[in-house]
Amino acid sequence: MPYGHWVTELRRVELNMQLRRRHVQHQLQPHERILSLSVFPLMGVGSFTDPPFSPQGPVAQSLFTPDEIISQHKRFL
Repeated sequence: MPYGHWVTELRRVELNMQLRRRHVQHQLQPHERILSLSVFPLMGVGSFTDPPFSPQGPVAQSLFTPDEIISQHKRFL
């Protein structure tokens, strides 16, 4: 179920992640393991967009991430 609009519902996130991990581990073979990543593994490394864009734009001013991958909505820019 999606989370609601209350901050108190964020307490359910950790429990839900534990339950999901337990469910996945049950489905794996003995030699298999879960790998959890909290980021995109190669974001900001080399050319990772198509078409390729250069970093260090005026919006994010990031050394690694181009402005073009940010949503063009005014709120995000």
